[in-house]
Amino acid sequence: MSVIDHIVIVAGTLAEGCDHCERLLGVRPPAGGVHAGRGTHNHLLLLGEGTYLEVIAPQPDVTAPARPRLFGLDDAAVRRRLQDGPFLSTFVVRTDAIERDAARLPEVGPVETMSRGALQWRIATPADGLPVEGGLLPSLIEWPVGIDPTRAMQDFGIRLAGLRAHHPDPSALRAKWAALGLADPRLLAVECAEDAGPWLEAILDTPSGRVTLSGRTGGVPCR
Repeated sequence: MSVIDHIVIVAGTLAEGCDHCERLLGVRPPAGGVHAGRGTHNHLLLLGEGTYLEVIAPQPDVTAPARPRLFGLDDAAVRRRLQDGPFLSTFVVRTDAIERDAARLPEVGPVETMSRGALQWRIATPADGLPVEGGLLPSLIEWPVGIDPTRAMQDFGIRLAGLRAHHPDPSALRAKWAALGLADPRLLAVECAEDAGPWLEAILDTPSGRVTLSGRTGGVPCR
């Protein structure tokens, strides 16, 4: 079984991403760190045991990495969107057999090792860095046995209530999720509406009430 590990907010700068989260959630995500050799850095916010929100942005004043940055941060269309502000890009699911799961669905991308400080993990993302299916087909992550990065995170009382996917072909998306062994009750629904999709929304419960984060970009006709 694969379960939700974290959701991803992309931003032009970390300050913009953290400002965005603070406005919506009432909490400024604490600092994370630098992804070695990948040209990105992040802040992280706990969303319950084993789950968190990542704000990720290009690391300033560094040499461009050898391959495109994660989550489309080097893509021209994504960079144009970021001129209007940060947005929910995609989600990442945790597996204990990443090679097996990535082989089942090659579009999730090759498996590689990443690190942030002393923390190291394996991740599968597309070679071009772009989220697949409008961010509805998640990246895969595998943490070393016994490692849970959320154990060290401060708890502000915010929880992930669920993710809702909007896709022009819900049955096809469900089949791809099944191929990844994705079974998490927080995946609420795959919905289809004319001119709405593909895009992702995350529902968060905060001390001040329920908040929805959206990655809506427009849409394509449903099937």
